[in-house]
Amino acid sequence: MLPKILIFHTLRWPNAARLAIAFRQVGCRVDGLCLPDYPLDKLAAVGRAYVYRPLVPLHSIRAAFESAIPDLIIPCDEGAVAQLLRSHRQPGSAAGAQRLRAVIERSLGGIEGYERIATRSNLPAIAAEAGVRTPQTRLVATIVELREALIEMGFPAVLKADYSWSGDGVHIVHDLHEAERAFGRMTGSRPRLSAVKRLLRDRDLELLLQRFRAQQPALTLQRFIAGREANAAIACWQGEIVASLCAEVVVARSSSRNASVLRIVDNPEMLETARLVVRLAGVTGFCGLDFIVEAGSDLPLLIEINPRATQINHLALGPGRDLVAALCARAAGEPVPDRPAITECDTIALFPHEWHRDPQSPHLRSAYHDVPWEEPEFVRINADAPRAP
Repeated sequence: MLPKILIFHTLRWPNAARLAIAFRQVGCRVDGLCLPDYPLDKLAAVGRAYVYRPLVPLHSIRAAFESAIPDLIIPCDEGAVAQLLRSHRQPGSAAGAQRLRAVIERSLGGIEGYERIATRSNLPAIAAEAGVRTPQTRLVATIVELREALIEMGFPAVLKADYSWSGDGVHIVHDLHEAERAFGRMTGSRPRLSAVKRLLRDRDLELLLQRFRAQQPALTLQRFIAGREANAAIACWQGEIVASLCAEVVVARSSSRNASVLRIVDNPEMLETARLVVRLAGVTGFCGLDFIVEAGSDLPLLIEINPRATQINHLALGPGRDLVAALCARAAGEPVPDRPAITECDTIALFPHEWHRDPQSPHLRSAYHDVPWEEPEFVRINADAPRAP
């Protein structure tokens, strides 16, 4: 029996809908837990869309779980990851609470390891323990520590905050004045004001709640590495990779730095890094690792871990590169179905990202434009949506 899937999404990114479509294509029953105005309920692929209410997140999760009775819960953003981990920590001996914790463990793998990779500031310790290459990274709790780290690393450098995603909470700094200003914006009350602005702009309530739950986000300073942005999308089961996709960024959206055009590549070093990290953490489900392929050496350095589905997990690109089919097969204890690749083109223009970035982009014609034509209402909603800045 193929697993019953609950797609869990706290934002408005299209990756949740793309995953729902992909799971349905391999034969799974798919339900969704999402914000009331996210269009999962308009997908033919989704049986039922349950309402996620950010002010009562744990109640939303329990209600959806008790009705849908899923075998796997698939988090599609950091907010969903955080709420699943909070739900797992909730005390309770009732049968329903125990079943929910069991399904969360089956969906995420080792909870302790998952919690480690879910926090950006843990990257240096994880990289050291796994034995993988990463740019020099230091925790910086005060202005004094920031100055000391910058003397050691030099400029430019990258300042990052926990409890952030989609480009929020990441600043490339080029001098001490810029670094201190960025540090001030990312600590104290300023992150909360930034989150309020994002709430008004993007209706991103989850980021606002994350900001107010934490007294101050942990900050890390990372040495800037010149090179090509790349990522590895991984499907894994109990710390073992079952399928993977490696890609380099061709075009990124300026507002979030999310890729809108990718080139699929073979990179054994990236996959070996991913193998070591997911084995260390004992991860199940989807995971994305971001890299910089260093200019000159072509060595990939791990810069971030995303313990969730990313924007390319839905792509079915043949044996070993069909993440959804491989995850379902492992959950069901069955062989991975032999499905043909959706394209032989190695360059992918992601929908709706590249369309929103530039409707006249030549990549929409020269690359494989990843439009889910089988879901015309989803295509219409996203094609008509306002373009990102």
